[in-house]
Amino acid sequence: MGDGLNYMAKLKYDDGLIKIYLGNNLDILSSMESESVDCIITDPPYGIEFQSNRRIEKLDKLENDDNLDWVEATFTEIWRVMKKNSLCLSFCPWSEVEHFIIPWKKIGFRFISKFVFIKNNFGMGYFTRSGHEEAFLLAKGKPPVP
Repeated sequence: MGDGLNYMAKLKYDDGLIKIYLGNNLDILSSMESESVDCIITDPPYGIEFQSNRRIEKLDKLENDDNLDWVEATFTEIWRVMKKNSLCLSFCPWSEVEHFIIPWKKIGFRFISKFVFIKNNFGMGYFTRSGHEEAFLLAKGKPPVP
C-alpha cells in the first residue's frame, strides 16, 4: 500500500492530511510507526451484542460485539502510535464504561473531558431509553491547550 500497512487494511479516504482505513484495528495499528499519529478518534464496538430492531429492515447482530477482550490490547497500540502530548477521543458505552476506563488508566491515559452528544432519536431500553452518546477525551502526556 506504500505506507507499510497490512495488506488486509483498505484505505477508504485520504485527503493528504486525514487517512481513514477499514480493517482489523490491531492489524492496522501494529503496522504503524510508533509516535506517528497526531490525534485518534474512535467509535469502537461496545460489547453489548447490538442488533437494531427498530428499523423496517432488520439487521444482523453487529459482528464481534459480544465481548470487550480486545480493549486493553487495542488501546495499548493506540497509545504506542500516538505522538507525545496528543489526544484520543473515544466513544464509550455508559453501560460498559468500566471495561474502558480501567484499561485506559492502566495504560497511562489522562482524562481531559467527557463529551455528551444529544441524539435526536432515542435508543433501545426497557426501564429508560437513552437519548445520548458519550465520548471521553484522553491525553497522552500534556497536549498544549488550543
